[in-house]
Amino acid sequence: MGQQVGQQVGQLGTEVTRRNLNIQPTIIVRAGYRFFVRVEKDMLFAGPYAPMVATP
Repeated sequence: MGQQVGQQVGQLGTEVTRRNLNIQPTIIVRAGYRFFVRVEKDMLFAGPYAPMVATP
């Protein structure tokens, strides 16, 4: 019985870890806050940069 409980706890730990690894990091930055981004790999974009236009 103790061995089965140990196996179940191990499986639960594995599942929780797997779920947490699938969560993408999220950063919340208040409007107007200046920050810098350091890119360590090349970034490819589908087209040239075009500024966004605000809609009323």
